[in-house]
Order: sequence, then C-alpha cells, then structure tokens
Amino acid sequence: MRANLLPHSYKNVALVTGSLSLLSLIIIVFVPGLIQSDGQLVKWIFKNILLISLLLIAFTKEKNESSEIKNIRSRALLHSFLFGGLVLILDSVSELAFDIGNMEMKSGYEIMIMMLFYYCYIFHDKKKNTISREWKIFPTNNFKLLRQISISNLKLK
Repeated sequence: MRANLLPHSYKNVALVTGSLSLLSLIIIVFVPGLIQSDGQLVKWIFKNILLISLLLIAFTKEKNESSEIKNIRSRALLHSFLFGGLVLILDSVSELAFDIGNMEMKSGYEIMIMMLFYYCYIFHDKKKNTISREWKIFPTNNFKLLRQISISNLKLK
C-alpha cells in the first residue's frame, strides 16, 4: 500500500504552530483576565490550531523514510486508535457507574487530541528504539568490515 504523506518541511511548521497554540492555551487557562474578548472563542481557535498541528505532525514524512518507519507508523496509528476506543469505553462506563446526574462524556475533539498525542509519543518512542538498536548493530559491523578491507589492502601491497 502506497501512503501519500506530506513533505517533511510541514512538520517543522506544525511543531512551531502547535507549540505556540499549546503555550497560548496554557496562558489563557491560568490567566483568564488576559484576553479582553470572548475567551471561549479564543480557546476554540487555539484548540483547532493545535489539532491541525498534531494532524500535520502525524501525517508528514520523516527525513529518511524507510519501510521500517512505515511499519512503525502503521503500528503506532493502530495503537492510538485502540487507545482512543479504550478511553471512550472507559469514559462511558465511568459515567454509567458513577451517575451523578449529568451524563457528560468527552467530546470527539478531546479524544482526537489524546489519540494524536498518544500516536506522536508511541511513534517517536518506537522510532528512537529502532534507531538506537540499529546503531548498536551497524557501527560495529561497519568497523569490522572496514578493518577487514584495510587489512586485505595491506596484504595486497
């Protein structure tokens, strides 16, 4: 299956805009009198910017895209989808079990944000472990190979 992903440069833009929107949300929540206009509208705008940034991060190529990275990406997407389903089920069960009078479940937006944060965490953790495993294997093999080549070149002279 061929995956059509966005170019890697989109990830840098998404990281900057996502960080700024997350920082703005934190400031708005902890300093409510800072913005004179409708606070709910501003929160909604920054939440949407954060969601779009997370989607861009999730669907951009890596600098060195390989089949192993694609495999990690699909597994991380599956895990985040299962995580979102589990959150939805546990939220439903907790609302039914602890019926306080208002049945307020998480919105689809909140679940999507949690799934994308979870996806980013899983993807980068598995990618980091794969790269560190490769670095443990390949440099020693490369140095052994280089040593053998240099020794064989010395014997030929």
